[in-house]
Amino acid sequence: MNTQIEKEARTMISEEQYLLLCSIETKKHPELNYLEQTNYYFDNHDFILTNNHRVVRIRNVDSRYELTYKAKDIGGDLEINQGLSPNQAKKHIEKGSLPLGDIYNKILSYNVNPSSLFVITSLFTKRLEVDYGDYLLVIDVNKYGDVIDYNLEIESKISLEHANEVLKRYCKQYQLSYTEDYLVKSARAINLAKKKYNIKL
Repeated sequence: MNTQIEKEARTMISEEQYLLLCSIETKKHPELNYLEQTNYYFDNHDFILTNNHRVVRIRNVDSRYELTYKAKDIGGDLEINQGLSPNQAKKHIEKGSLPLGDIYNKILSYNVNPSSLFVITSLFTKRLEVDYGDYLLVIDVNKYGDVIDYNLEIESKISLEHANEVLKRYCKQYQLSYTEDYLVKSARAINLAKKKYNIKL
């Protein structure tokens, strides 16, 4: 298990901009490979976690699985990660609930029964990552439900302010619109799931 604070800034981009940026970065860095991952998001029928700005997910990258808890915190997002075996992950994705551990205990501390949780939606992402030393440039195409969208992220190793500065500079360089009230992809996927379950947003 590990805990960290994510210092990320993000904005939505169009399909045309996505293709342009991927072309630019892969020409500059021909060694880059795309990563593919699927996130499975957990909540109960009342969406008690996501309505309180908390996210619980299992992420699958290749044959690796990780359980993650995320919540808003000062200076970024608090993130707790817990490794899972493929068998553990598949069991909880299919049957719901969570394995014992720090994330299970964190959910209990909010008076939420982990046994009431189930997978409310999933999100597939094809990602290009470029490491620029003090920050990571991330270009994503996301698929959830019948939606396909695209986003650009800067993951700073310094501060949230630094991530925002780099993102604004990158947007200016490539004439991209910068959206302050950006809705993260987990929220976009979960909001679509809420409509499916007839939950008011």
